Amino acid sequence: MNKYIDAIDVIFFLFCAQFYFIIIKSIYVNLYKAMRKQRVYFLHLVIVLFIGIFLNAILYKFFKSKEAFAIATLISSIIRFLVSAFDFREYKFDRNEIIYIFLVPSVFLFLGKSLKAFNAFCAYIFFWIIISYILMKEPLSELSKCLKKEWFSENY
Repeated sequence: MNKYIDAIDVIFFLFCAQFYFIIIKSIYVNLYKAMRKQRVYFLHLVIVLFIGIFLNAILYKFFKSKEAFAIATLISSIIRFLVSAFDFREYKFDRNEIIYIFLVPSVFLFLGKSLKAFNAFCAYIFFWIIISYILMKEPLSELSKCLKKEWFSENY
């Protein structure tokens, strides 16, 4: 059990990196394919891979811990997200979406590092709801309308 407990900090940072990987894999990878930019995608993937290797080396040199690799992965995922966003400027995020994309993982990291697990979880859910309501009010309203229409339609 102790070997799993020792991995909690690593998993914590890797879980945060998933926030960016979900956007990359669900939106940008499909855009690269649809617009036949696979070569650009591959080139950027290789560049970010080398940046990741460099970050792994630098962060491990400073921290001398396994968490350094997870932090490097998180930073690499953010860089990869930014590179992909730059490639598709015509599909740019609005101001609130950009704030949301960086604020939610930051709150996750801050609360996860400063509170005990259960308290951090509860606080994160609370702040996530507040942040989502403030910054994503319109998309949440549209989602709510779609769900109400789907769930309460007379088609059943």
